[in-house]
Amino acid sequence: MTKSALSRKQAPTAKPIPAVPNAFALFGHACMLMLAGAGIYVLGSDPLPAPGACGDGALATAVIWTSSALGLLTLALLFATRMRALGNIMHECAHEIFLDGKRANHLLGEVIGVVLLQPFGRYVQDHASHHSYLGDPLRDKDLLRYDGSLTGIGTPNALWPQVRLAASPHCFFAGLQPRIWCTHDRLGTNLSRAAFVIISATILIFQTPLLATLTLGLASLVLYPLLCVWSDVADHALASVDFEDGEFKKMPRARNHVFASRVLNLLLLPRFDGYHLVHHLFPRMPVTTYPTQHQKLLKDWPAYGELNHKLQVWAKGP
Repeated sequence: MTKSALSRKQAPTAKPIPAVPNAFALFGHACMLMLAGAGIYVLGSDPLPAPGACGDGALATAVIWTSSALGLLTLALLFATRMRALGNIMHECAHEIFLDGKRANHLLGEVIGVVLLQPFGRYVQDHASHHSYLGDPLRDKDLLRYDGSLTGIGTPNALWPQVRLAASPHCFFAGLQPRIWCTHDRLGTNLSRAAFVIISATILIFQTPLLATLTLGLASLVLYPLLCVWSDVADHALASVDFEDGEFKKMPRARNHVFASRVLNLLLLPRFDGYHLVHHLFPRMPVTTYPTQHQKLLKDWPAYGELNHKLQVWAKGP
């Protein structure tokens, strides 16, 4: 075997699961989600001045409207990114690497699935096929719903080309399919999801100001799905990576995509979401170990180091 080949026999063993720090991380993301929701409620409750209400200060009225809109959009984005963080935690629960024990992981996964309207039982099965048949247009059920859009074409490792593909009607509407009832989940889980939808809809319709309701709808029905689809595009839609003397030829549809900015990574790629190739190489490793493992791979395996791991914002090219 050459030095450029990455052998799975040399994969590191599963690291101890940092269950306590993970629990604190879950609490933090949940708190940020609730705070963003509360901010949307408060800001959306303030009546905006009608044109001319500020006397002859048309500029003052415009400033108030603009600042309110920017504030609501910022909170909506924060709300959506924390939903994405919860979705990533559900993904870790599916791999049983978030908490100690299969039962604890699956219970937490079901709870998050209720909140995100994502059947956890179905997700576990589909995601298992994704790891077993990565990029197979017929057997990879995670990517199958895109009907070839993520396996037939590629995008450069740059943000805006990926966003354009993610925002295309075909990808956007196929990418996230919320469900209230699913036969793969237990009866109690399905009933909980249905009750959550009814209670949430009642609060939004009868207790929440219209502007706040619209902003929450934007966050959960537009921005959050767009983040999920973009993540799938960034993870998988690329020209095939093929090293004849290495294992990468077996993973033509997985790549890392990490911003140079730590702030952007924390905001848009929570739970080390950008180290997707590392995840496919070592799916049983806790995600907190990915940066360290990435650096080790860069040092030990030239074939890995030749790949483009940095997600650019404007740059073009592979």
